Amino acid sequence: MAQRVIFGLLLAALVLAILFLDYLWLRMAIVFLLMMIAQHEIRDALRALGKKPMSWPGSVYCVALVPLFLFGQANVVWIVMVLLVLAVFTVNVFQIESGKRQGIEDAVFSLAPVLYPLLPFQFLLATVALPGPYWRTVLLLGVGVACITDTFALFG
Repeated sequence: MAQRVIFGLLLAALVLAILFLDYLWLRMAIVFLLMMIAQHEIRDALRALGKKPMSWPGSVYCVALVPLFLFGQANVVWIVMVLLVLAVFTVNVFQIESGKRQGIEDAVFSLAPVLYPLLPFQFLLATVALPGPYWRTVLLLGVGVACITDTFALFG
């Protein structure tokens, strides 16, 4: 429990640091770091439950998202998501055929780190890429409300 609280405070500090940064590339780098940590945590939690998710889908999605938002190609993100889902299921089918995996369940659990928590981080990337002063307000509304409700859920 204490480890989760410390980890949550560290992540909250990084999100607050984003609010005070004026350099877009630095904000994107911090969001990328948060995405990599979050998808790693979810993948480790699934492995602790005895599931066997593939490691590469979440990392590929993280690496693809940042340049797309940084260079203004955010409209391509959903195409990347669809291609990633197709690639995961294709690789899983080949691994089932070769005997490395048992069933389609591994593909579903391999996509879990992509769908949660990376979709909320996709919102965060879109938010910090907004022009002008509006991104700070949207970030505070999106992340602040979630932090408050999670705090009530944890301690309430």
